[in-house]
Amino acid sequence: DDVLEYTLPSSEEIINTIKTRLGSFAASKMDWNTIAKAAETLSYADLTRSADEAIKDALIHDRTKVTDLDLKRPFEERRAIRKK
Repeated sequence: DDVLEYTLPSSEEIINTIKTRLGSFAASKMDWNTIAKAAETLSYADLTRSADEAIKDALIHDRTKVTDLDLKRPFEERRAIRKK
């Protein structure tokens, strides 16, 4: 069997991944550096799932934008899942 090793995304890659995934749902005043710091140990898959969860939460609560604070909970949830 082959073993594939993946590296975690850099701060710039975290920001680009989240921006791309959120698209027009991104609030105009996002603190991208804080977001990158909060997501440091997450994989690309974790980042995209976190963004998707934040978008779903915004839609459920009749909001059209996702803020940096909206991403905090999904980031923490992804970390908790990985620790199990």
